Amino acid sequence: GFASLGIPVDNCVMLFDGKLWETCRPTRGQRDCYNGHHKLHGVKGHGNTFPNGILPSAHFNSHGRTHDMTVLRQSGILDHLAEASQRSPAAAADPDWRAGADAGYAPHPHCTPMFPGHTVAALGVLHALFNSDYAPGRVTAEWGFRKIVALWPYVEFAKLKLLRQNVGLILPVGVFLTNIHTCI
Repeated sequence: GFASLGIPVDNCVMLFDGKLWETCRPTRGQRDCYNGHHKLHGVKGHGNTFPNGILPSAHFNSHGRTHDMTVLRQSGILDHLAEASQRSPAAAADPDWRAGADAGYAPHPHCTPMFPGHTVAALGVLHALFNSDYAPGRVTAEWGFRKIVALWPYVEFAKLKLLRQNVGLILPVGVFLTNIHTCI
């Protein structure tokens, strides 16, 4: 599991990450698709990664300006994680399955993100140690998106057109086919 990667979160069963999938600038609704942080137009994607590399679900929002935490809330995955951890046969001994995430996510009873900040002065020594132990393992959440792009480069082709192509179908199909490849 993720404990072998050094992630200092007990019962970490999945990792979260968000990604902006770049598209062409649409003729309508440009403001909704524009992400000021990346200075690009696109759709916001949110994915989860299990320790075996499977991406159990991916949620996409056509508004590129949406924050990762908002897309996570819309996906409902934290509710599913809470429900699954209570139904687990091991729930009596250890009921709190958790997910890991980067510092852009808010703490939740079933999600332990990294602490925001980059320096020891900003974080404090213990938080900086937590983040330094967390970071090498948490990057595996980004590998899922990288694998999708490596296998199916079309999904990251910057000329995807929001209003002319079904981008909301292309991206989930890429996730599904990547899971099949991982299983094989």
